[in-house]
Amino acid sequence: MPDQTFTSGQILTASQMSSLQSNTGMVVMTPTSVSGTGVTLSGNTMTMTAASTASIIGCFTSAFTNYAVVYNFTTTSNYIRFKVRTASADVSTGYGTTMSAITDNSTSLSFLNSAASSWNDTKWLLTNNSASFGVVQVFNPQLATNTYFDNNGTSIASTNSFKYFGGGRNTGTDVCTGLTFFPDSGTFTGTVTVYGYRL
Repeated sequence: MPDQTFTSGQILTASQMSSLQSNTGMVVMTPTSVSGTGVTLSGNTMTMTAASTASIIGCFTSAFTNYAVVYNFTTTSNYIRFKVRTASADVSTGYGTTMSAITDNSTSLSFLNSAASSWNDTKWLLTNNSASFGVVQVFNPQLATNTYFDNNGTSIASTNSFKYFGGGRNTGTDVCTGLTFFPDSGTFTGTVTVYGYRL
């Protein structure tokens, strides 16, 4: 939407108000498809049921520069990892991550750092036997430049919970259209919905 200038006392038309409303905030993205055993797409949300890997495809478009990925994962006791993907394949090199976490009733942080030449070392979400939920923001995936992310979430266990936050980047210059999620081992269950940030 082109910039509009309003003056004090001006009466806005219904068309102007509708335009303002539809061009601010976030918009839910409609993926073109998903892939993985036990992975389905319902409306705008990818759902995993005992999946070992899950790809949400076509959720990044040239219409938006930055995105919010809302996730809710359950039934895994491993790290959940992610990698960006192009239109044809996952990007499997060039990742770096820094994350910190704090446990209930703790006064000290634990830290995780990784620099990876493959997706196997991009640990970004700590889960502990029950559930994890939060938002990972992804910056510049559609641009031919580094892709950055910032993660903020909570992991719930039977005896305590973790609050974690961190971020990282992929140093490649791939134009990316989606994400792939997977645990260290075994399977996971949950949902992922992607939103584009309107500028």
